[in-house]
Amino acid sequence: MDVDEAGRVTRLAVDHVMDPSAPGPVEEVARRAVDVPVPQVYVDAVRAFLANHDYRDAPRHFYTYTFFDPSRPTDPNPAPGAARK
Repeated sequence: MDVDEAGRVTRLAVDHVMDPSAPGPVEEVARRAVDVPVPQVYVDAVRAFLANHDYRDAPRHFYTYTFFDPSRPTDPNPAPGAARK
């Protein structure tokens, strides 16, 4: 993601999706992309979610993560393992 001098999100893109429950060391799991389509409605929800954070002290370009639950595409950061409705 990119932020401007005021700490506002100016660009957001999905790099890859990973399965944190996959076996193996954390570093290895993080490198393994999972083929899951990420709908634009989720990206929009994440952008709105991230807009509530202050990134003034952050680098202008950096990576972050949110949890994605395909059954809840409008929830920008569902708690991992949260009960599904």
